[in-house]
Amino acid sequence: MEKLLSVIVPVYKVEKYISECLESLSVPESSRHLYEVLVINDSTPDSSAEIARTFQDKYPSVFKVIDKENGGHGSVWNLGLSICSGKYVLFLDSDDYVINFEKLLSFLDNTDADLVMTDKVVFIDGTDKSKKTSISGIAPGKVFSLDEKAWPCRGNGFYNAHFHSCVYKAEVLRPFGPLFIEKSYYDDIMLFVAPLVGGTTYVYTGFTLYHYRLGRAGQTMDNSVVRKNMAMQVMQRKHALGFVEEHPVASGPRKVLLDQVVRRLCKIFCDFIYKLPPEEGRPMLEEWISFVKEHVGSWGKIPEISLYGKLPYPIYRLAIKSKNAIVRLLRLVS
Repeated sequence: MEKLLSVIVPVYKVEKYISECLESLSVPESSRHLYEVLVINDSTPDSSAEIARTFQDKYPSVFKVIDKENGGHGSVWNLGLSICSGKYVLFLDSDDYVINFEKLLSFLDNTDADLVMTDKVVFIDGTDKSKKTSISGIAPGKVFSLDEKAWPCRGNGFYNAHFHSCVYKAEVLRPFGPLFIEKSYYDDIMLFVAPLVGGTTYVYTGFTLYHYRLGRAGQTMDNSVVRKNMAMQVMQRKHALGFVEEHPVASGPRKVLLDQVVRRLCKIFCDFIYKLPPEEGRPMLEEWISFVKEHVGSWGKIPEISLYGKLPYPIYRLAIKSKNAIVRLLRLVS
């Protein structure tokens, strides 16, 4: 039987956090028929899967623990997306949690939008530091067409379709499956672009859902982990840009937004490279810029790309750290 919502929760070495995650998905019995939680055990070596099974035992109609060979985060998402029965799908990492979950179910039961966007909170593990990020420029509750009116990409608008801020119709993503690269970090990069290709309508709920944890030891966005796995960053971004090339969208607001998102993805990776020592980062930067120029038609609008080669590398590297400096230098060399 089709559910209203499927929640896909990857499990690997999260025994400290998984109870909080799954508990946030528990609602009164009257609403439990609306959703399923696919807790997919990626061969975790700790007690995370056993903890998840206690939820399955307590709420067997909702929680389903699925064991699989280790294949990485993307393999869990691919499997979950291929077997889920929900009209909508929520990707929830097992070291994070949600609030207003029953409110989300009610909202989904009264909309047919492809992309359902929510506010989010980013918090630092083990501290009281947190920051709420709200969707701006979109009236809550009103369904819009991406082909008629896209949201502004500037600022946090870049993240509106990312899984920390969005719930997707399963059929928006499933036709592209398997969508995610397996045995690699940073597979979520695909969720900046695929929803804009597959979806046509969107709505903003007006309330907060996702709570995203930062500061956990070994987390993929930890600077030391990012530096160690730059090759994965390159691979995932190339995969996303290739996807956009393979699935072109018609001109109009959706195309404008998608182009802006692509340029932002290119720029952000340049920012990652700048954190590397010059002797390590420069060859990677040159390879990345060459790829972008070949595959992104609007690369000239990315200062980090268009400015490269017009100045000696040390000066260029210092200049791009400041947006104002980039603007001034572009005026000088244009």
